[in-house]
Amino acid sequence: MEFIGYIKEHESGLVKMGVSINDIEPAENWLLMEYYSEVLNYLEKAPILLGFLRWLYDENGESIGPLMIHTDGHWIWPSYLVYYLNRGYQSMIPDEFMHYMHNVKFMVMPLTDEKRKSVEIFYTNAYQSRRKRER
Repeated sequence: MEFIGYIKEHESGLVKMGVSINDIEPAENWLLMEYYSEVLNYLEKAPILLGFLRWLYDENGESIGPLMIHTDGHWIWPSYLVYYLNRGYQSMIPDEFMHYMHNVKFMVMPLTDEKRKSVEIFYTNAYQSRRKRER
């Protein structure tokens, strides 16, 4: 499993998984542009792993929306990824993820209980192991 699209400015915990928005260059991805609506649909329709009672704003104070964590069982991403893709930060989607979505024909499948539990454990362990390394 892999994390994608995390931005430090939107992480409120002690452990930060993402990179700063200031370190990401807006860039166009031709493959993403070819399947833009399919990608956005995939990202927005994937099962929600976690939902937070937190509303997000960008660096200019513009409203992004509520923070949710989505997963397809292999990739894990925050709901604000779509917002930043729409602002031109297409480099936030790795080629491996583009190929993965293309291979599954941009169809999001429901998670089995077993797969959801596996993703929850992975997510929790990833933050716990980072916390231990940062101490």
